[in-house]
Amino acid sequence: NGLYMKNTDDNLCGKTRFDELLSIVDGAKLLISTEAGVVHFRHFSSKKKSVVLFGPTRIDVFGYDENVNINSGICDGCEWISNKWREVCIKTNNASLCMQTLTPEKVINSIEI
Repeated sequence: NGLYMKNTDDNLCGKTRFDELLSIVDGAKLLISTEAGVVHFRHFSSKKKSVVLFGPTRIDVFGYDENVNINSGICDGCEWISNKWREVCIKTNNASLCMQTLTPEKVINSIEI
């Protein structure tokens, strides 16, 4: 499929069925993901901890207590403010500033070992 992710042990992109994805997500010790469907599945299937990156969506609406919910602190969620909120940042008229400034260091530092 042409997808390659550096620094991964196994790249399963294009190699798993949906039911296998759900099994992996449910069985993982920790899930690191953007706020999306797999996070909600994990919450309702096992309530295991996830590290969830929030951008345009709001932590107070979509965050779960068992998770480490983080955002860049630049915005407080702008979903549905415009019809293109998923593609265009209302502050920059470009890529989402809130996601661009959510650094890997901030994500790694949020993980409790």
